[in-house]
Amino acid sequence: MSDKNIDYESIFDKNITLEEYKDRLVALLREHRVGIVDRRKIIRQKAQEFRDRTRRRDMRS
Repeated sequence: MSDKNIDYESIFDKNITLEEYKDRLVALLREHRVGIVDRRKIIRQKAQEFRDRTRRRDMRS
């Protein structure tokens, strides 16, 4: 897996829901031909990062 070439920031938007982010993430990973096992790991990890980032944003507001 070479996810170093994938620009995850390109799909991040603070105004979307977690489900919308996951949909974008799945599309991005498929586009980069990431296998299903690696895709699941990345989705789990990035979903947690998304929750953490949005939680921090909400705390600042």
